Amino acid sequence: MDTVFFNAGVYESMKYNEWNIKDFENMTNINYLGAVRVLNTLIPYFEKQGFGHCVFNASLSTYFGLPYGGAYSASKSALVNFAQSIQPELLAKNIQIQIINHGFVKTRLTAKNDFDMPELMDPEDAAKQIYNNLNDTYKFEIRFPYKLSLFLRFLNLLPYKLSLSITKRFLK
Repeated sequence: MDTVFFNAGVYESMKYNEWNIKDFENMTNINYLGAVRVLNTLIPYFEKQGFGHCVFNASLSTYFGLPYGGAYSASKSALVNFAQSIQPELLAKNIQIQIINHGFVKTRLTAKNDFDMPELMDPEDAAKQIYNNLNDTYKFEIRFPYKLSLFLRFLNLLPYKLSLSITKRFLK
């Protein structure tokens, strides 16, 4: 076994007055802890084999929290932080860890959204982006689409007074 791709994901968009703690728990349990459980099982196998590659499907929402997506963004951010934390240790064991931070892809999860999704991608286009980058020289993060990733990274660099005034405009 060379590569494991952790693509499990749960998403619920919620306004603060619609919060359901079970949804928060479910997103944390699957989006974050599910990846930890899978990797915990795989590490001994990869070590015995002498190599391995694990790819975690995260989200561009890890760059900056957006309205109505707090539970999802938090669980995916935890996943990214986990991957960053374990990458140096595992790379020393010849086990590569990668994350994919992608934008909106037409799936049953994004079909739930009732807001504009900038640069919404077909699954085939997203798969091509992933495939092409996985087969490129090893890099920790694969991110796309470019404009949306750039915008969200820029938001993260701004002072909160500015970035939060920008995201406030996304309220419906």
